[in-house]
Amino acid sequence: MGGDGYVDKDLIALIGKKANNTYYTTHLFYDAATKNDALKDFMDAYKSFYKKEPINPFAALGYDAAKLAINTIQKAGTTDAEALLKTLNNTNGFKGATGSISYRGGSRVPLKSASIVQIKDGRSSLAAEMTPDKFPAPGK
Repeated sequence: MGGDGYVDKDLIALIGKKANNTYYTTHLFYDAATKNDALKDFMDAYKSFYKKEPINPFAALGYDAAKLAINTIQKAGTTDAEALLKTLNNTNGFKGATGSISYRGGSRVPLKSASIVQIKDGRSSLAAEMTPDKFPAPGK
């Protein structure tokens, strides 16, 4: 098992057959067959602009952060910090490229879906996508 560093295809190639039946978690798994329209839109825009496929989830995370900020400002109808924080804290089921994003109980750590990826025969595939019910408080 591993974390999101396993998304690096060079790492998988370097490990070779020993990577077989390895699972790792990451923010998202790029899949052309995805049913997530926000991810499709992001992948199309990224490829159109950069002329290549995205290689890790961090560009999509930045994309979601910008879209979430715009959405929050539009819903709040202002750029007042307190109003934005209140609006953000009430975000539930924001459909981002990296999955569903919600904030609960005043926590600044979002409830967000994660991808579980399986490596088999040198290839990565989506094993599952899930959103945890809760996260531990930061620092615990």
